[in-house]
Amino acid sequence: DSEELEEDDEAKFVKLQNQASLSQRSRNFGITTALWSSLFFDVLLNKAKRCDLFPGLAASSSATNLYLIPSALLSSGFALASGTSFLLWRDLDIRAEMASTEGQSDYDVEGTKGDWFLSLSNSSAGIENDLDSQNFPLETRQRLYFHLSLFGLLSLGAHVGNYFSDQAPFLGMSASIINVHNTLTCVSALIKEQSLRDSLDHLISWPFRLVQFGKERSTGKREFLPLLFRLATVVAWVSCIATVRALFATVAELTGIFSTSPMLVNNARLLSLQISSLARLTLTAGVFQTIYKSTLNEKFRNHPFFSTLSGIMSSACLGVGGTMIFSVLSSFLRDGNLLSQNVTVDGALLIFFGVLSGYKSVSGFMKYIKSKEATDGDLGILVEKAIES
Repeated sequence: DSEELEEDDEAKFVKLQNQASLSQRSRNFGITTALWSSLFFDVLLNKAKRCDLFPGLAASSSATNLYLIPSALLSSGFALASGTSFLLWRDLDIRAEMASTEGQSDYDVEGTKGDWFLSLSNSSAGIENDLDSQNFPLETRQRLYFHLSLFGLLSLGAHVGNYFSDQAPFLGMSASIINVHNTLTCVSALIKEQSLRDSLDHLISWPFRLVQFGKERSTGKREFLPLLFRLATVVAWVSCIATVRALFATVAELTGIFSTSPMLVNNARLLSLQISSLARLTLTAGVFQTIYKSTLNEKFRNHPFFSTLSGIMSSACLGVGGTMIFSVLSSFLRDGNLLSQNVTVDGALLIFFGVLSGYKSVSGFMKYIKSKEATDGDLGILVEKAIES
């Protein structure tokens, strides 16, 4: 009997320790979400910083329209990072609550929070507690933690322009402190989900993982979804390669420019923006790959977590793509000249992927609601239950 009591006490201690760890990570990710959101609004609303980033546009009479595309590109990375961080924050918070329920596993309880259905570790979508139902959420978290860590690290590296010239401050010292905090938070969460050695292996092999095809294949009328999301992942990955090549070219130019040359400041600013663009593209590729993986898994295909993630990606793509198309049309109507053909093509491609992600989000939520209606009753009961929570 004494041995059984000791085992029970040890199990309770482990459970409490796990709950405390999840609660701590949840609070950290709540702060991370708020900080990346602040950078998103800082880019959009802080005119002084935009003038430092894009000084050539400030002298133009049509500066308002010219600011749109670079500001949208820069802010969309922070918006996507903030949205992804928000989902992981809610997942951690709900897991912490589930871990506090004695005698039950995470898959056997529904949390009391209003957004309990967002957690990957619950039975809200009728998911059974089997090995695949435990491994797939773990792999998803690891992937998103890794890409957020990489985004934070590269965003921090974007401040390197200030090393070459104090007139290339990127987003200022406050942004660098924010990126240090957020990177450490994401790396810490990643190490807790997998070993440091596995994390380093992931860092080395991630470019090859982006173009690996899944072992499962979906069937029937939804067969086009995995293919299109795979295409989106590859497009983002190829864009990363093009950005890296341009980045190396800029570094080569910087090393050959005298410190007194006016070209130094422009190239330093360009280097910061290229590194920031690389951060955005790597995160975009990682999120698209995560959505792609979910389309191959029958159990998690319509889970609210992935439907919400698809909605966040849709908003980011439509925001930037719509800005590009609007700038092209306004430039044509004002001056009779079209902007670069690449801007038009990129804008159209982003709108296409935005609509695709939006379709995945809406259809996923609709199928989730239907599945819940089949098990828990009509929609009115579900809404009342959410309000009570």
